[in-house]
Amino acid sequence: VERQFGPWDEASQDGLFEKDWDPATNEIITADGEACGYFTVEYRADDIHLRELLVHPSYQRRGIGTWLLRMLQEKACVASVPIRLGTFHRNEALQLYRRLGFQEIGTSATHVLMEWMPPA
Repeated sequence: VERQFGPWDEASQDGLFEKDWDPATNEIITADGEACGYFTVEYRADDIHLRELLVHPSYQRRGIGTWLLRMLQEKACVASVPIRLGTFHRNEALQLYRRLGFQEIGTSATHVLMEWMPPA
């Protein structure tokens, strides 16, 4: 967030988080028995939309995000639908998404829009 928007404002970030947090749709990620992140996926008729994927920095680069994305890729293959997501322009996860075959399909003022298509 700071790389893209500047200095962290705790109150503002808390407000955004509370507005978007829905325990009915968010899944907690655990590793070694500890909560280390969360993700939100929408299974829609025409795609699988990864709305959120957050892994705590101390758990990054351990394969957690890769595992989750590969799991979604398997589900997309079974359903014959693409996976779509948007990520901040300066998000380090862009490298992960590209490595796993996601392609840029557009941009907004704040996000890179990406898509992964299952093999034909």
